[in-house]
Amino acid sequence: MVLCDNATTFESAARILRKLYDSPEFTRYFSDFQIEWRFILKRGFWERLVGLTKEALKKMLGRTKLKFNELRTIITEIEAILDNRPLTYVSSDLNEPQALIPSHLLYGDRLTSLPYDPSVKEEMLDPSFDEKPSHLLDTFSRRQQIL
Repeated sequence: MVLCDNATTFESAARILRKLYDSPEFTRYFSDFQIEWRFILKRGFWERLVGLTKEALKKMLGRTKLKFNELRTIITEIEAILDNRPLTYVSSDLNEPQALIPSHLLYGDRLTSLPYDPSVKEEMLDPSFDEKPSHLLDTFSRRQQIL
């Protein structure tokens, strides 16, 4: 299945394909490969998520050039942020249950957690944990700078 937003380019391509769809070769090709072309709802949920993702990318990256793996990491982090947005009322009382978020429905829990307590970290870690190759530190600091 091919899902498209309602951009004018896609809508005009759909009109052209509808004309072609009358030909038996075209129909056979689409049915052989089980291709179905659908549009998402205008001003709906999908377009809102695409808009939020684009906005986050623009704010995070600006004109920064990234390698593919860096871009994939940033997009994955944006996905985690969007999937952790509350769907219900968020109470300021810490004793209240957690607000429902998309991650609860998709994965059963949060994708990201709250910041950790540094005092607990020291007790739980292996002493050799802090020994990291310099290229990993460089990559991490570059990503932190972008974020």
